[in-house]
Amino acid sequence: MEGIDYHETFSLVAKLTTVRVLLSLAAAKGWCLQQLDVNNAFLHGDLHEEVYMQLPPGYHGKGGNMVCHLNKSLYGLKQASRCWFAKFSKALLDAGFTQSKADYSLFYRHKGTDAATISIIKNLLRQRFHLKDLGDLKYFLGIEVSRSSKGLYLSQRKYALDILKDSGLIGARPTFFPMEQNLKLNNEDGELLHNRETYRRLVGRLIYLTITRPDIVHTVHILSQFMQSSRTTHKDVVDRLLHYLKGTPGQGILLSSSNNFQLRAYDCDSNWASCPMTRRSTTGYFVLLGESPISWKPKKQDTVSRSSAEAEYRAMAMATCELQCCKMHDLMNELAVKVAGEGSTIIDRNTTDFDTKRLLHVSFDFHVDSLEWKILTSLLESHKLRTFLSVSQMWGWEKSFHKSFCATIASNFKSLRMLSLNRLEITKLPKCLRKMKHLRYLDLSDNPYMKRLPNWIVKLQNLETLDLSRCISLVELPRDIKKMKNLRHLILQYCDNLAPIPRGLGVLTCLRTLSKFVLSKNSSMSKDSAGLSELGKLKDLRGKLEIRNLGYKKDMVSELNYDGAVLKEKRHLYSLTLHWMGIERENSDAVEEESDVIIKSMEALQPHPSLKELILKYYMGARFASWFHSLTNIVNLILIGCDRCQHLPPLDHLPFLKSLELCWLRNLEHISAEDKVKDFAGDEMMMMSAASPSTTFFPSLESLRLIHCPNLKGWWRNETASASASSFPCLSTLSIRSCPNLTSMPLYPHLDKLMLERSSWKFLPSSFVLSKLKLKSLRIWSVEDIEERIANLTLLQEFIIYNCPNLVSLPEGIGNLTLLQHLEISDCPKLASLPEGIGNLTLLQHLEISDCPKLASLPEGIGNLKSLSNLRIRCFPNLASLPEGLRCLISLQDLKIFDCPKLASLPEGMGNLKSLKSLWISDCPNLASLPEGLRCLSSLKSLNIWKCPMLAQRCQKGTGEDWSKIAHIPDIRINLEAAEFYDF
Repeated sequence: MEGIDYHETFSLVAKLTTVRVLLSLAAAKGWCLQQLDVNNAFLHGDLHEEVYMQLPPGYHGKGGNMVCHLNKSLYGLKQASRCWFAKFSKALLDAGFTQSKADYSLFYRHKGTDAATISIIKNLLRQRFHLKDLGDLKYFLGIEVSRSSKGLYLSQRKYALDILKDSGLIGARPTFFPMEQNLKLNNEDGELLHNRETYRRLVGRLIYLTITRPDIVHTVHILSQFMQSSRTTHKDVVDRLLHYLKGTPGQGILLSSSNNFQLRAYDCDSNWASCPMTRRSTTGYFVLLGESPISWKPKKQDTVSRSSAEAEYRAMAMATCELQCCKMHDLMNELAVKVAGEGSTIIDRNTTDFDTKRLLHVSFDFHVDSLEWKILTSLLESHKLRTFLSVSQMWGWEKSFHKSFCATIASNFKSLRMLSLNRLEITKLPKCLRKMKHLRYLDLSDNPYMKRLPNWIVKLQNLETLDLSRCISLVELPRDIKKMKNLRHLILQYCDNLAPIPRGLGVLTCLRTLSKFVLSKNSSMSKDSAGLSELGKLKDLRGKLEIRNLGYKKDMVSELNYDGAVLKEKRHLYSLTLHWMGIERENSDAVEEESDVIIKSMEALQPHPSLKELILKYYMGARFASWFHSLTNIVNLILIGCDRCQHLPPLDHLPFLKSLELCWLRNLEHISAEDKVKDFAGDEMMMMSAASPSTTFFPSLESLRLIHCPNLKGWWRNETASASASSFPCLSTLSIRSCPNLTSMPLYPHLDKLMLERSSWKFLPSSFVLSKLKLKSLRIWSVEDIEERIANLTLLQEFIIYNCPNLVSLPEGIGNLTLLQHLEISDCPKLASLPEGIGNLTLLQHLEISDCPKLASLPEGIGNLKSLSNLRIRCFPNLASLPEGLRCLISLQDLKIFDCPKLASLPEGMGNLKSLKSLWISDCPNLASLPEGLRCLSSLKSLNIWKCPMLAQRCQKGTGEDWSKIAHIPDIRINLEAAEFYDF
């Protein structure tokens, strides 16, 4: 549809990294590689929506403005590639293939790799498409594939020679390196090229050549930076690169046939501040699977690094991103069963037998729902098992199940290294597990009834990881935990009832992960618990760390000052949570004294500048520590319950801060203590200045949440700075809850989502500026009224109104929100009518109206909502009938009608709802019959009737008067009792 999705041409494309991984596995395992080509692939795509095309040139119809209605996809259609991929994917899935979650363009099937199996697959595909069998893989997308005993050799020799021929350098003298060392290119030296299109086309072809040529990737990366302003100096470097290709046209990569499948990544030495124009560093990575190169990339860093060390860390992060964010580990995991042969297996409910001789790793993918379930007898013969990822017990079963289960594991699998016992409702860890001396990984997470760990667990001397996350009843750790010298990861997330950490933890110098460190509340008990001094000894902690029960006593400050930097040296920490205890206020002098102690304690808890997330809970100091300005890498900042805080430290300069959350700051009046100059040009000029790229006001902030700050008035104490520093350049999500006195805010020209609860509309800018916003989602709770200015949000796609007790009517201008797709109105007891303008929302897909008791009818204009797919109506005590326009909702798929006691009938026109798939009717006691047209709805698959006695009687199977109308529906559920839950 033009203006909505006409320009959407998305279609999945295979990642070349995935192709190289697959070929490297084939080279190592000796798989047969065959290649097929589908004739006229795009013509196979099926269209699922109406598409019209102009008449072809030379064809003249009988009428005037005639167009073609397409029944099938064709070349030139923007959605042709997506339609073809959907058709092809379905064919492969029907043939028993599994679609990869790491790369959706990859499909695999574990059924053998011999010629007979491949022939069967070819025949299955021939039944769907016209295929051309190209035989063994030799030439693919310009890549030449050669196979030998050493492996697969990939090159682009023909493609490289074509580039040389088209450039007129086929007879050039070869050189031995692609680029002069230490050459610095910029966009000023040399004259501009007269024909820059030739330069762009040539560099574009060289970029594709890097698929098999990691030796030229750095040079091509540099040349590609000057596409817009290419000069003679850049052309000289391109010519030298072509001379290098002349000497090495067949250079490529070897995917070795001898492979140990070890995934290794190297981050190349970053060239610090190498770019003379931006002073940014250039870095890269190189990834190998065994001895086979599978991924490489150079990249200019996004920001200026202040030192070579920082540049190196960014290079390392980039290489890690390729392994994690790009899901390379997920891809390898999905192919692991085929690579590892029979060494690994996943057991489901239907598994009965497998080869136990080579089995080392086993996992289960189902829940135990019966006390009679036992480990398979054939599995008990695998005495060399190393990994056992156990089943999970369904909640509510006998808590004795885990005892026999653990006893079976301990007696049969004594060589286990990795054991998962999560979700078994363990109350006390069985003693039989102390025999498992080789255990390195023990997962006890999600056992909510386990209160203590037995002290014998410290005898598992080889244990490296102990996962206790979400053991919500856990109150203490073993007293002798200091004896677990090899412990590296102690995971305690959501163990909020945990007692102070036992003394001696500081000797575990190998510890890398400690998600929670609990201090003693009582100084008399501190002799048996670890203090901050022991935390300071754990130099290599990384990831997330929460420190609870921070106090306000002078002895804690003395301990901090004596031990020096507790957190400052922990450069690998990503997230830090500082949680203070409450203060009992007896008099103002005591509060002031305590506040001064807390400020000093916070000063001593300075983290490393590399910290990414900081959470402060119940900090009672009147001001914050001076080290806040040094957190230049902070990304997420959360302040909760800091009651004495009246303003925040300067944060607008933090370059990477993306999320700021302020919760329960009761005395906060202004976020910034600085002044701001009022710009007499007004909001319009401020909105234009907001788009200026030179702004430094919260340059990266994307999400801002202000929650329960009752005294917050505005951002600045006094309005006295320039307008250019008063707009968020990147803010996309703004949530304001329980801030009734907030009247002013910096502008947010790129806001995408706004949530408003128990707050005023006064902070919104003028109507002119509001119309310039790109707001797509608006959610309001418990506000007094909805302003007419809402009609200016013409790009709005989601609008949710909830619990507005004084809302009498919606603004008529709501009909101007023509792009609205989702509308919910709930818990508005005084709302008496809906505007007819709702009928203008022709793109609306979801409409929900509930708990509005004064509403007696729905507008007739609802029949204009041709795109509506979900309609939900609940708690309408005065609704007697549905509008006749309901018959026009040709796209409606889901209709729910709940708690409408006066509703006596449904429109006969419901027979026109040809797309309806689900109908749910509940708590409508006066509804006596179903419309006759219901029998015509072949698409209706589900019918639920709850607590409708008259209707239930007429719909009884075989005997009811309305049974013939619904007999064709596959899923029918009729119950006289109320439904256990509502899907709202």
